[in-house]
Amino acid sequence: MYKIRSFLLALSLCFALISTACAELGPQLKIGEQSLVLNGAGIRTKTFVPIYESGLYLLKPTKDAQTVLVLL
Repeated sequence: MYKIRSFLLALSLCFALISTACAELGPQLKIGEQSLVLNGAGIRTKTFVPIYESGLYLLKPTKDAQTVLVLL
């Protein structure tokens, strides 16, 4: 019985982590006087569990990787 309770507790904690791991990234971000536009976003997962979410904000959106590297 103890093993079943422990398993259910661990399982419920996993679902709690999954539901809070995804943040909403807005299409625009303002830092000081500059307005940045979301160029791309991605979610890092490990064994189907989202670990973190990140986004790349630039002054103007581009699809050229070399341009992005120059801007960074």
